Amino acid sequence: MKYLIRPVLPTGEEFQEIVEDEYKKITQARKLAWDILLVKEHFSYIVRNFSLLENKIKKIETKANKDLKSDSEGFYKKYSNGDFSRENTHILNLLVINLLTTCRTYLELDFVDNTGLSNNEQGK
Repeated sequence: MKYLIRPVLPTGEEFQEIVEDEYKKITQARKLAWDILLVKEHFSYIVRNFSLLENKIKKIETKANKDLKSDSEGFYKKYSNGDFSRENTHILNLLVINLLTTCRTYLELDFVDNTGLSNNEQGK
């Protein structure tokens, strides 16, 4: 089989012939580059979801401290009735689920190693 490669920069040559081993190395390097990009993208999702959760917790804490300092008796009444936790529980649950789901998809990423087998095919 004949393997041809096009130069990245225009040099006047249209295509250059390469051997099969070189072709396999190029395809493996390309697959590795896409895998690295995929890991980076998934990791940035994890960091973003963690940051959203952390910021929401800080906002809740700041609001609670502000309410406690301004009206401690009203705060304790609101807290003992469960109103304070009810208004925050839903959004915190969503943020935690988003973070856990993103972590799960990160762990389930499937990569092909140099043997040509994916992690799932190897039983890892």
